[in-house]
Amino acid sequence: MNIADGTVYPILRKLAAEGSVDTYLKESQNGPPRKYYHLTDEGRKRLQKDKEEWIEFSKAVDGIINEKQGEEADE
Repeated sequence: MNIADGTVYPILRKLAAEGSVDTYLKESQNGPPRKYYHLTDEGRKRLQKDKEEWIEFSKAVDGIINEKQGEEADE
């Protein structure tokens, strides 16, 4: 899966503004300093919460799909 830079960096900036990630610059031998991102404690909490919400959502979707498949099998 290819994700464009124009998609990733705005999301990282948003996460940094919200306190979910911290950034730091590190000198590079091949050009300008590079920016690195890492999760904060708040970011880890958010990740866990988002994962739990995703699991609940996907269970609901699976239930709908399985219900529809059961109805099609009855026909």
